[in-house]
Amino acid sequence: MLNSFNRSTFLLEHFPIFTWLKTYTRQDATDDVFAGVITAILLVPQGIAYAVLAGLPPQLGLYASILPPVVYALLGTSRALSVGPVSIAAIMIAGVLAEPEIQALNQPVVSALVLSALSGVIMLFMAMLKLGGLVNFISHPVLAGFTSGAAILIILSQLPAMAGLPAPQCGFNVACYADYASTANPYSLFIAAMALAVLVIFTKPLPWLLKKLQVKTAWVTAISKGGPLLTVVISAVLAQQFSQAQHTVAVVGKIPAGLPEFQFNFLNWPLAHLLLPYATFIALIAYIESVAIAKVTANLRGQKIVPNQELIALGLANLAAATTGGMPVAGGFSRTMVNYSAGAKTQMAMLIAAGCLALSVIFFSTWFQAIPKAALAAIILIAVYRLVRIRHILHTWNYDKADGLAEAATLLGVLILGIEEGIGFGIVLTIASQLRKASHPHIAIVGRVPDTEHYRNIKTP
Repeated sequence: MLNSFNRSTFLLEHFPIFTWLKTYTRQDATDDVFAGVITAILLVPQGIAYAVLAGLPPQLGLYASILPPVVYALLGTSRALSVGPVSIAAIMIAGVLAEPEIQALNQPVVSALVLSALSGVIMLFMAMLKLGGLVNFISHPVLAGFTSGAAILIILSQLPAMAGLPAPQCGFNVACYADYASTANPYSLFIAAMALAVLVIFTKPLPWLLKKLQVKTAWVTAISKGGPLLTVVISAVLAQQFSQAQHTVAVVGKIPAGLPEFQFNFLNWPLAHLLLPYATFIALIAYIESVAIAKVTANLRGQKIVPNQELIALGLANLAAATTGGMPVAGGFSRTMVNYSAGAKTQMAMLIAAGCLALSVIFFSTWFQAIPKAALAAIILIAVYRLVRIRHILHTWNYDKADGLAEAATLLGVLILGIEEGIGFGIVLTIASQLRKASHPHIAIVGRVPDTEHYRNIKTP
């Protein structure tokens, strides 16, 4: 009896899926199926787009959206978090692959798999040391400044892709940039403009119109979240028309059909030693971002997140990505909010989304090949522009000048020094600010109240 009780406790503690399965209802299943299909619609363009953003073949983003969400669904404590490729991790990977010593190896795919494996191992090591509460040591202003800075870098990195151009090598030479911009592909620009228009319409005007027409909220969510999928369909058709007219537009290219095979290419110790410092930052940011998003949705429903269990779930999800040829994963803000808004009750929604994506990779991968990179750049731009919160710095400054300074310094540090250096600079400033506050505590001088003796002699009735 005792052994049975211990096994039950172990399963509930380390496999949260058994907690919500005990009370799973038919209505929960209906809501999860609906949310899972809607989230799957978003997974395809985002998976491809974030892989391209990281400078990797598109299949690495798709593969990272199949098994890792399944692993997280079994082990994670959030019932709405959508795990897969994310924009901030993608731009960090792109930065790592651009390092001269990494670039010289000419192994971007293997490097990405090593980063996935190392990120997973680092998270599991943190879980073993019970460092789940580490997220509390990075202040909200620093995280906000880092997110804004990274989002600005992502937007700037996508402007050349929208113009059908390679990344510029001009530095700050204005004349060079003028010549560079003059070679923009007008057909790529047209596709990018069309994609932006469709995405903007699906973001606010269309949901507003549907609500005015008294369409059910669930259907408003379903229709409005179909913008990215409609964008890639229309842009792919346009790209084919331009190609037939002998006008070249950069497209995604060949994507292997079928599910990924298990592989262990990440077992490259010299490369792992070289990538370890970068993987540490990616793991830390992925964990912090995931837990922050998970807490938002959990608080809305009165649920609880267990930070240390999240380390285990995300760590094993990244190892799953490495073994199936995927890039590093984390909880994505836009996908999670879509999943939540679509009515997801449990992680069954993500299991369904992963299943839908697996079927798409098996049967429809050839359809993805004609997606223009300009359209993917537009999808990324619309997905991350909300993360740029410059006004938030002024709000923080008015509330606490030290925190406002840390947020502004982190943003500028990310833009000028780089992502890792920027957030490190912000953390150092926050620690310095806290030490200063601790060394100058508030002191209140309490004096004796006059006529105390008089009041002491008054007898109460």
